Amino acid sequence: MNKGKKVILMGIFIALGLVLQYIESLIPIAVLPGGKIGLSNIVTIINIYLLGPWNAIIIATLRAFLGALLFGGVSAIPYSVVGAILSSSIMGYMIKKTDKFSPVGISVLGAITHNFGQILVAMAIFMSFKIIVYLPVLIVLGVLGGFITGICALKILKHIKKVSFFGKDNFGV
Repeated sequence: MNKGKKVILMGIFIALGLVLQYIESLIPIAVLPGGKIGLSNIVTIINIYLLGPWNAIIIATLRAFLGALLFGGVSAIPYSVVGAILSSSIMGYMIKKTDKFSPVGISVLGAITHNFGQILVAMAIFMSFKIIVYLPVLIVLGVLGGFITGICALKILKHIKKVSFFGKDNFGV
């Protein structure tokens, strides 16, 4: 795939991630602050398999920055961006280093890592280690959300594999 097509495709995926993030902002299921399903993570997982980890990190970071700015406010930017960088990095690393994880496993790992990144940012902003008590609750929510988004990503990847638009033979599905 040439560079121009890749940039266009990355822009489309950023926009798709923003649409999913907006849709999720309309769903009133946030049990606790920071507790969401993470629908835009579907786009990140798909991109790790289709465009590779580095491009997925760029897409996730830009989507997180723009999404926080549009739907969460300026104060949400560090939480979203750090979470996106950490989660997409660990997901990409695990896919590169091992074939032991399915897209569902990668998604769960990414969701937990995203929550861990958010806790680190909160501890730095509020200069308090006590915030870490919130981590177990976020991990449980991350496992549930990661499972849901991982199933969605797996189903989409199976359809992409059938169409073979990207010329890849195996997406870990």
